[in-house]
Amino acid sequence: MKYQTKLYVFTALFAVLASGPLLAEQPKIGESEFKNYCAGCHGLGGKGDGPFVEFLKTSPRSLTALAQENQGVFPFQRIYDVIDGTSQMPAHGTRDMPVWGERYATEIVSQYGEFGTAHPQTVRCRILELVFFLSTLQER
Repeated sequence: MKYQTKLYVFTALFAVLASGPLLAEQPKIGESEFKNYCAGCHGLGGKGDGPFVEFLKTSPRSLTALAQENQGVFPFQRIYDVIDGTSQMPAHGTRDMPVWGERYATEIVSQYGEFGTAHPQTVRCRILELVFFLSTLQER
């Protein structure tokens, strides 16, 4: 029941963000997050061909077929959980991919001091924007 409730909340928030004026005013938030934090390994198009690939032990996966691999449905909650560190991908082994939820939280606290710790929704929003952007990279 807890998982279903959590999924419902994230799905509802995703729908609001996708249709609201916030996204219309700043449509590139998730894309910017991706370029700054993910493209080095996953490539600008999300195909796993970033410039750091040659330095990695495990090749990063393509992020463009996530929906295809999940019966045509983008696995929103699973991707959110991997990014924020709630879930670990076996391919990442000992967590080669950074836990962005922790990294975002640390960045916010260093930028805003202890005031930043009172705003975990800022971390959630950054992750939600990134997951939304990943959903736009899906091949059909």
